[in-house]
This record gives sequence, C-alpha cells and structure tokens, in this order.
Amino acid sequence: MGKKDKQNAAESTPEKNTAQQPAADEAAKTAETNSIVDLIPMLNDGVYVVQSTGSQLRYISVPKGYLQDKLGEYRDDASGYAASTGDAPICQYYVLFTDRVIGLAEGDTGFVSTDRSATGSTRTIPSGKR
Repeated sequence: MGKKDKQNAAESTPEKNTAQQPAADEAAKTAETNSIVDLIPMLNDGVYVVQSTGSQLRYISVPKGYLQDKLGEYRDDASGYAASTGDAPICQYYVLFTDRVIGLAEGDTGFVSTDRSATGSTRTIPSGKR
C-alpha cells in the first residue's frame, strides 16, 4: 500500500465519537434538599432514579426507551412484591414514577407507595433474578 493509499484509508476510517453521552455520575444532579419527602413532589414529570448517600440526594431523569420500559415492567410486577412487617426502611435508591414511588434498600427489601409518598409498609421486593 502506497503513501496515498494509506492516507485515503485513514481518511475513510470513521473516528471515535469524542462527544459521547456523559457517564451517569456526570449526568446526575444533586438535589437542593436532602429529604426524599421534599424531593418527590419536585420530580413529577417523568421517571427518575434517586440515590441517597446519607448526606445528599442525587437524581437522574430516565429517558424514554428501553430502561424506562424495563423499570415500568418492574413497577407493574405486583405479584413479585410480598408484604412484610414494619415501617418503610431507609433506602439507598428510589425510583420515582408519575403514579408511585419504589424505595430500594439492602437485602431485597424496600417499599412501594402508590400515592407517591416516601412511606409505607416494608416489602420484600423482587430482585430481578428470574
């Protein structure tokens, strides 16, 4: 391959897209409150995943498409939720839908709130392993 051929081959090779989507950590926003009860009403126009670090809440909007569809399937799998006793646990993650909130804690426990509050009875939640 001559010098001209190598140059033409290099020019026709697609370059990597350097303007890639930001990583989830970069796209997450830090809430102005550290109370999930206060944050829930502020995020009511879509599906959001909220992470509680103990001292702050970080959230990301879930775009329409595959991930939002999968979260919707998880939300609608009511047969996978088993009632437990006690108050809702402190959760590390919350999934906010327009019609309910799911809190996810360690040990496959959490809560489901159909009135978009951050309270409810503890539930054993499906782990997603089928």
